[in-house]
Amino acid sequence: MSDIVSALCVSDECELRLLYNKAVALCRQISLKWWAKSKQKWISDGDQNLAYFHPIVSSQRRINKIGSLVHSDGLAISDDLLRSGNSSGNFVDIFVALHVSVIDDACVSDLVKPFSALYVWAVIKALPNGKNPGIDNFTAEFYKYYWDINL
Repeated sequence: MSDIVSALCVSDECELRLLYNKAVALCRQISLKWWAKSKQKWISDGDQNLAYFHPIVSSQRRINKIGSLVHSDGLAISDDLLRSGNSSGNFVDIFVALHVSVIDDACVSDLVKPFSALYVWAVIKALPNGKNPGIDNFTAEFYKYYWDINL
C-alpha cells in the first residue's frame, strides 16, 4: 500500500482526498435523508406500539400519583379537595423557609444586555448532533452547516 501511495503525485493525492471528502459528505447526506424519512413516517403513522406502551404509561401514572399528603400537624389527608387546598399551604411553608436571595442589579444588567453574534455562534456550536429538532423543525446540524453568522 505504501508503494501505491508513494507513486501518487501531489495532484493525484489532492484529488483522492477531495473525492474521499465528497464520498463522506454524500454518505452523511444519505444518512440524514433516511433519518428524516423515518422521522416523517413516525409522525404520519403515529405510534404503532400503542397497545404496548399504554399499560406502561398507565402503571407509571399510578406510581407517580400522590395518594395523600401529610399536613404540618401530622395528619394524613387523602381527600382530593382537601389535598389540593393543603398542598399550596405546604409549598408556601417550604418556600418561605428557603430565604431566597434577590438578584442584584449587576446580575440583572447581565441578563438583559443584548446577545453578541459570537456568543450565539458559540452556543450553536455546543449543541449536540443527532437530537430531535426544535419547534422550528431544524436540527443542530442545520444551524451549524447552513447558518452564516457574520462575526
